[in-house]
Order: sequence, then structure tokens, then C-alpha cells
Amino acid sequence: MNENLKSIIGARVKAARKANNLTQSALAEAVHRTIEAISNIERGKSLPPLDLLERIGEVLGCSVGALVEVPAADGSSPRSGRG
Repeated sequence: MNENLKSIIGARVKAARKANNLTQSALAEAVHRTIEAISNIERGKSLPPLDLLERIGEVLGCSVGALVEVPAADGSSPRSGRG
């Protein structure tokens, strides 16, 4: 599950960064991390701590929940009550 979660978070961070027309360098600077750290997150190589996810969410205009929520096996949201 941990590897899957890292991949999900990484893909969402990357998509949100691109939607905001930011480079990895710009995001790294905004959250006081290295470009390598952002790259590792986006590639699912590292799981960022909660405080970093909060900063990333603030910069990208999304909630931590939007970055970490894992879809249910049937594709529904775990909070939707379906399934």
C-alpha cells in the first residue's frame, strides 16, 4: 500500500503543479525543498511528510486530502458512502 500511496500522491502533485504552470524548480523554491526532492515525490520515490504536503497544497491551491485520498477498489471515493 505504501508504494501505491507514494505513486498516487506523486501523480497528483505533478498534475497540480502542471495545472498551475509551475516548474519543479518553482515548486521546490516555494516549499523550501530541492528540485530533487520534488522530483522524487512526483516519481513516487519518496513519501513527503504531512507538513510538506500542507505546504505543497497551499502553493498548488489544493487540500492535503485531494493529494492523498486513495480511491476505493470500485473507483468510488472512500467518503462517498458507496460500496
